[in-house]
Amino acid sequence: MIRTRRRTSSDNLRTAPEKKQILLLNNYSMADAVAGLAPNNHLFGCGSLPSDWSFRIPPQMAHSLLRKLPWGNRIVGAMWATIGDPAQTWWVMRNARNSDVVWATTQAVGPSLGILRRIGALRIPLVVLVHNTAHRRYTRFWLRGADAVVVFSSGIRDKLIRQGVPGDRIHVAHWGPDTDWVGYKTQAGSASPLDFMSTGKTYRDYASLTEAARSGELDGDIFHGSELIKFRKGSQTNVQNRPRLTNAEVIQALSTAKVVVIPVADPPEPNGLTGITELADAVAIGKPIVMTKNALLPVDIEALGIGVVVPEGADPGTLLSAIRRAQSVNRKTILRVSEEWNARNFSRSMLDIFQSVL
Repeated sequence: MIRTRRRTSSDNLRTAPEKKQILLLNNYSMADAVAGLAPNNHLFGCGSLPSDWSFRIPPQMAHSLLRKLPWGNRIVGAMWATIGDPAQTWWVMRNARNSDVVWATTQAVGPSLGILRRIGALRIPLVVLVHNTAHRRYTRFWLRGADAVVVFSSGIRDKLIRQGVPGDRIHVAHWGPDTDWVGYKTQAGSASPLDFMSTGKTYRDYASLTEAARSGELDGDIFHGSELIKFRKGSQTNVQNRPRLTNAEVIQALSTAKVVVIPVADPPEPNGLTGITELADAVAIGKPIVMTKNALLPVDIEALGIGVVVPEGADPGTLLSAIRRAQSVNRKTILRVSEEWNARNFSRSMLDIFQSVL
């Protein structure tokens, strides 16, 4: 006689499919994106996950406290280069047992986690996004603890392989803007009284753009850190100590211009993807782009017909000509590109990577 065991409620718990959980890390707060106040491309693929997946973000980040100390910025820079974020590392280790994947969306929070994964102390897969480079030997050392290394373009992938990162661990993920975000939808198609708009604080050639605006008698705004540089018929006014803009306010500002200008200084080294966020914002609201040439970007602006590329170190005359040419770009073409280059497709590509490491 064959004996059968009666199924219990605990058996049902064991055999039912469990919801997978991602521990999502970054070096800036993602609270606005979680609340819907910022586009979910700031959740790096976790904003459009299927119902059997979920994610959590850490309650605090070490750098937010350290920056309040004397020499705080230097301490934070050294910390990110050597150990990552100790507060987030501690949170991961406390929650790893009940989670499935660690998703470090910047290498600034990865070093300790990569080492812990290498020695077996971190028991769940580690996925790390490398935005630009792994030229330091120490970076390549701890990256070998990652189960997958994610990049945004094949150009970055080739660069990492030349630097010694194993190619079989590198995945090119399909990044892009959250075209479903209400902030984009609200501003898309707004009137554009200004000739150009430019935002961004670091690695920008605003000197050449300023001269282009003056010589061309353009109307435009440059949001440079806490300073707003306004041009009206080429006449310049500088507004100091302006309040920091929210994501929605940045999009509203961009929507008032005919062209979004991203004049990057010294690409692609050391910051190969500088300006990619502004590029995504412009595409999501259908604005033509003028941007410095960079082979490491995941999209080819001119090949797609969404803007004009200028060479590295472009002079003011070249920038002025590009701004005027870009104004004739068809908005429908840009929005058509956004249907392919968007956060929904990025979520799908990240889901494939998460499943591959489980």
